[in-house]
Amino acid sequence: MQLRNTDGSVLMTVNEVSKDGQNLVVDGVLMDSMPVRCVLTPSDARRALPLLKLRTIWLLLTILFRP
Repeated sequence: MQLRNTDGSVLMTVNEVSKDGQNLVVDGVLMDSMPVRCVLTPSDARRALPLLKLRTIWLLLTILFRP
């Protein structure tokens, strides 16, 4: 999976998303050169909830079914 900038260039290539205990771990490469391992903890996920608007939540639920 690739995460892209608004101009279409690749910012991050995600190689693996996995579970480590109660955490979500994302392994990938930033800008084709820097390996990175990101960890999302349950408390960080709860802190992110106020950032999500209803339209964003709807997009997250339906994005797999869009063309």
